[in-house]
Amino acid sequence: MFNNSKKRLIALATTATICLSTATAIYAAPEITKTLKAQFPGIKISYNGQVKSSDKEPFIVDGTTYVPIRMVGELVGKSVSWVGESKQILITDNTSDLSIQLIQKNNTINTLTKENESLRSQLKALQDEMESLKDKTPTTSNLSKLEKQIQNDHEKYKRMFFDISLKEYRGDIEVAIDIDLHKDSRYWSDLSETDIKNYIYDICDDIWYAYRDVRIQGHIYDIKSREYLVEFESDSRQRLSYDFTKTLDINKLEYEMDRKYSNYFPGIPLTIKLSGDKYDLVYKVNVDYERYKSEWRNLGDARIRGLMTAIYNDLEKKVSDTSIDGFICDYYTNETLAEYYTAPSGNSNFRPYY
Repeated sequence: MFNNSKKRLIALATTATICLSTATAIYAAPEITKTLKAQFPGIKISYNGQVKSSDKEPFIVDGTTYVPIRMVGELVGKSVSWVGESKQILITDNTSDLSIQLIQKNNTINTLTKENESLRSQLKALQDEMESLKDKTPTTSNLSKLEKQIQNDHEKYKRMFFDISLKEYRGDIEVAIDIDLHKDSRYWSDLSETDIKNYIYDICDDIWYAYRDVRIQGHIYDIKSREYLVEFESDSRQRLSYDFTKTLDINKLEYEMDRKYSNYFPGIPLTIKLSGDKYDLVYKVNVDYERYKSEWRNLGDARIRGLMTAIYNDLEKKVSDTSIDGFICDYYTNETLAEYYTAPSGNSNFRPYY
């Protein structure tokens, strides 16, 4: 019994020495759960004539004797440690704890490096797939899915409903945006040109996400009056230009401004008049100055300037990129009482003459 045990011990020690003389690691097999029938006949381990005790008793399974590897490794002068992250048993030449920690750290780094390389490879594959989707040429068949998505995302805007369709033409994309102003005219008139531009750009941006280099042209069309409200097109650098083809309705805008500001100062009735076009617009605030001279002067410059600024800002929202000048005049003599304009520098100027 003793001789057989000694032979098994020497064979195990020799195997460990051969395997780890080059500081290699023994890797654990994939995790498998098995039920084993073990015998514990009270096996003793002897090294150089001395019996060694251990709290882990050797046992026999199917004719094979299993002994604690840490105890055997330490008997032959090796250091034994367990690396939970990689499920490895490390057997190295007996050295300092710091060296063992360095080996374990290097092992962990190598494992993480491999995982990182795998993730990078997967990410690169996904990026290549996305780029290939962006670069593909639009066709009638592959535009249908994008059209449906854009319709779902942009069908409703500021209480209005739009019908959006896409069409491929010689490698470009045509966008048709239809609206029924018989139902939505009130909401449409509340929009500024900036609002409309932002709405169009959001649609085009979704198209460029799918087809990066495509040129876009399109329009917003009123199906009730059969008029084109806005036309737009892009260049090769995704820059949009707009043409608001419908002329400015001065009378309608004048009515809106007069209704909003005629009672701006309680007790002093005002009337608002507009003249000009979408490129140069003039608003005039008429007041019966002779009758309300005292009340008018009591208002002070700050409140009067506030009125003119409010009207200017409202008009600028309705008709962007327009030169706007404002005046306050005596209702009967047409004498100018105040002037308001914006200098080329962008600074607003208010000049009272009363």
